Amino acid sequence: MKSIYSSGTQHREERIVADQDPHKDVTHQSAGVILICDIVDFSLQSIDVQYALVKRLWSITRSHRVVNELGDRASFNSTGDGLLLTTRTEGSKTFRSVVEFAEELIQRMSSKEPEGPSAKLRVGLHCGSFKEFDEQPNDVVPDEIRMSIGTGCNDCARLSSLGDGGMIVVSEEFVQEWYRNAGDQMGYKFYPKIGSEPIQVWVKHGAEQAIRILHQRKKRRVRPPSKVSFIEQVNFEIKHALSEVEQDFVLSIAEWTSPVDAVDRWLRDLQTSLSIRISIFAPPAKAAPVKRKSLICTPYRYHFDGDRTTPSKTSYSLRQGRGGPVAFAYRHNEPYFINNLPDYENSRTVYLSGVRVMGLTERDIEMWGNKPRAILAIPFAFSDQREPDAVLCMDCEQPVDLSNDDLAVVLGGLRDRFAGHLAALWHLRVK
Repeated sequence: MKSIYSSGTQHREERIVADQDPHKDVTHQSAGVILICDIVDFSLQSIDVQYALVKRLWSITRSHRVVNELGDRASFNSTGDGLLLTTRTEGSKTFRSVVEFAEELIQRMSSKEPEGPSAKLRVGLHCGSFKEFDEQPNDVVPDEIRMSIGTGCNDCARLSSLGDGGMIVVSEEFVQEWYRNAGDQMGYKFYPKIGSEPIQVWVKHGAEQAIRILHQRKKRRVRPPSKVSFIEQVNFEIKHALSEVEQDFVLSIAEWTSPVDAVDRWLRDLQTSLSIRISIFAPPAKAAPVKRKSLICTPYRYHFDGDRTTPSKTSYSLRQGRGGPVAFAYRHNEPYFINNLPDYENSRTVYLSGVRVMGLTERDIEMWGNKPRAILAIPFAFSDQREPDAVLCMDCEQPVDLSNDDLAVVLGGLRDRFAGHLAALWHLRVK
């Protein structure tokens, strides 16, 4: 994402002629502000209460001034247990109108009134792309309806699902675009506050989103959603699991190569000399299984002294015969490794010939910041999955002093001990 409060996305609109279906008029492809809200614990209510809650939600919406303020550029859709609002922007007033609408929806739906049952709402606000479909009157739909779909709507739905009842979760795109339009005149505060880093979360399919919590004017304090606190704990547990993998691996090598009475003394020296960096590689978050062409480095990385864990742009092709141990491990769902590579600076030609065995090219090698002398890859997933969730990659600065057969046994043992645990955490990190 660009530096905060730099130039935002340019909003656009174009009219695209739809197919020749007589019931479909025109598709409007736009970018703008998106709001999605839903009623908390809606499924736990009786059908009569559900009906009353939805009726109350739409009664508040129809009578709200936002309908006139946004005019024809806005579209309101039912989501069953909530509503979806999409609108093209016209300066900062659009953002303020939508935010005030969100605040009043939350307040009025939770208040005790004779008009019906009350409930907590949670709201997501986002700036993104969407398409609007004009459905003309027909035998099924008696009135003209404009419906909105698109990736922006999907992203906004994930934002709203992160929040607790009574909370407004906003994307960093929303905050940046509002700031671009209003500057310091936004009139609202956020958690984390503007100028500090947003909260990074992983949502459905592992897609990364940066979020803030809007500080509503009638609330005394604002806090992170309970789901975000849970995700942060899971992220900590994943990184702790990587440290355990590294320690277990070093201990296994020491037990194989050192005298029994000297294991403890060798451990630190071995850990330092190997200088193992562990990274998790996975398919891009939004790539469907049939379209997965590469594995990318995720933010989950570990090095025993805390160094060398900065984000990496390394990726590995999933084309047959390409991608090195990481891609081979993913395709075959088995550990793979390259060991005993020479020092790159002193034996560049021999090094390149060693990695070409598994389809790594000179271009792949040039992407690496360091040139490891052993590359070990272990896939992880639940036992009944045919395809792994991701691959654990261990880069070692020195060769591992084991035969290929012994190293295969050690990696198999690591997989048996950690694959299920990592797979469970991997699924829990996504909300």
